Amino acid sequence: MLKKVGALFLLITSFFAYSCSKEAAEPMVANEGVTTVGYANGQPPASLPTKRMIVQTASLRLIVKDAPHALETVKQIVAAQQGYIASSKTWKEEGEPSSQVTIRVPSEKLQATLGQLRALALDVDSEALSGEDVTEQYVDLQASLRNEQAYERELLELLTQTRQRTGSADDLLAVHNRVNEVRGRIEKMQGRIQYLEKTSSLATIILELIPSSLAQPINVAGWHPTGTVRTSIRALLRALQVLVDIVIVLVIVALPIAAIVLLPVFGVLRLVRRRRVAKAAA
Repeated sequence: MLKKVGALFLLITSFFAYSCSKEAAEPMVANEGVTTVGYANGQPPASLPTKRMIVQTASLRLIVKDAPHALETVKQIVAAQQGYIASSKTWKEEGEPSSQVTIRVPSEKLQATLGQLRALALDVDSEALSGEDVTEQYVDLQASLRNEQAYERELLELLTQTRQRTGSADDLLAVHNRVNEVRGRIEKMQGRIQYLEKTSSLATIILELIPSSLAQPINVAGWHPTGTVRTSIRALLRALQVLVDIVIVLVIVALPIAAIVLLPVFGVLRLVRRRRVAKAAA
């Protein structure tokens, strides 16, 4: 028991002495007007982005003459812009094929690609563009990563010292478990950083290609369903207007008149009933 307590005391003393020696070996430099909180060793990450990191997403719905032919042209445009098709889906509606594709292109070529895609359309049915600024998140991850990597190096050195000085299996296992925890956090941060770098460097375009035959309004033998719908709505509104007007007249005019007329009649009927009851009782 005393041997284990002594080994644990030696481990704690070694780690404390190591931390103090590192702090003493690194001189403190005062930087006026510069905030370095959150960065390892008071220094900003070496890989700070030189410009804002924006995750851009665009959606485009195009009316085209022939969807399969337009899709082949889209593939050529994307390849010329050094992008790629992430996913593609084609279906038939009323016998006419339509397509939806998800495109990835370099962010700096997004507007040029959108312009070429619009040129394929007979009409642009809808278009939307959004962007998410992830610069601050990226910088914070870089700073946290540097801190975790510095901590990992300290633990590895402590693991070496523990192996050389005590050789205790319990002490080695405790430090080794801590190293694994730090390594797990480091790998998670690295994965998130790589994801932000990839998504901000490549813009996403969700493109839908609709054949013009499906986009045209239905018109059979002079029948215009949209006109019929508008006429029906107008007729319904006129009917509702008349109904509401009748209700208003009943409430404001008819009810007061009925009250004025019926109240005396009701009083007379009640008086006659009382007299009948009195005669019957006599």
